[in-house]
Amino acid sequence: MAMAVTMQDGESAGVLRLEGTADIASAAELKQALLQLRPAAGMRVEIAAGTEMDLTAMQLLMAAKRAARSAGAVFDVICEQPEAVRAALAEAGLQSLLDGE
Repeated sequence: MAMAVTMQDGESAGVLRLEGTADIASAAELKQALLQLRPAAGMRVEIAAGTEMDLTAMQLLMAAKRAARSAGAVFDVICEQPEAVRAALAEAGLQSLLDGE
């Protein structure tokens, strides 16, 4: 399933919802979506159940988290299947994406 990105402005943060497969083939689309979120307003990424991510997508999310933190903004990742996503991130050494670090 191709990646689907839904964006909306929340009360305190821009929200990006990922569904489907976020991989190298969709990296440019994911990067553009992340750039459209305004770090100053805070950022939240919601990862839908069944979403698959490769290392490219994980690295883009980590870069967005660093950019938000550098701007003094909040960056949250919400997972509908936290165990599966956490396991994949741990395998890649990127578990801090879900942590408050």
